[in-house]
Amino acid sequence: MIEIEKLVRQRSLSLLFTACAFVLWQGGMTLSEFSDEAGKMHGIGNGLTVAGSVAWVAAMVFFVHFQYKVKKARAGCVLNDEWSRNMRLQAIALGSFITFITIALSYIAISFVQVPVRGIVHLIFVVAIAAPLFSYVVMEFKTNINMRQV
Repeated sequence: MIEIEKLVRQRSLSLLFTACAFVLWQGGMTLSEFSDEAGKMHGIGNGLTVAGSVAWVAAMVFFVHFQYKVKKARAGCVLNDEWSRNMRLQAIALGSFITFITIALSYIAISFVQVPVRGIVHLIFVVAIAAPLFSYVVMEFKTNINMRQV
């Protein structure tokens, strides 16, 4: 049981690391799209993109290593139980809701402020990918805290 608990924590860390790396990588690209090429923010966006790209590669290595540990422990079925499938569905639902809110706010924003549409679309894609990942990690973290209190 201790091994499974370690794998659950590592899964959460892997997803959190992956989501953060993705946001850093793609967020930097989005920032670059929102700023002019000669501006300081464009350079910062490019720097974040490079750092995020390196972090993304590291996250993928960490994820592959985690998958190896799961296979070695023969814990794939245990980690993919009904509870975690339900949590994934809830995370996708919450992530979709957050994405729809982002779309609505973006639509309102472009009515009042001149912003590049490509940057808005990129932002929506980043939120659509990252929101379910962060939602899953937060829900799993809350559940683990609640289980410890019982």
